[in-house]
Amino acid sequence: LEKEISNLTASQENQSLALFESIEDELNQVIIERDQLHEEVCVLNGKLEMAYSLADEKEAIAMEARQVSIC
Repeated sequence: LEKEISNLTASQENQSLALFESIEDELNQVIIERDQLHEEVCVLNGKLEMAYSLADEKEAIAMEARQVSIC
């Protein structure tokens, strides 16, 4: 009986350890994906800022052209 209890306990410990390792692996994958998404957001924010700057510049050129055509 003691041997069976010991085997069951060891089996449960192994299952718990396997479950923990599985959860840990999944967490690591989520962390990697989060980091990749963060990098992508940073790149996209940079592109957005560039687009806003370009739009502002074109708007200033258009306003200047309107003023020149009025005169």
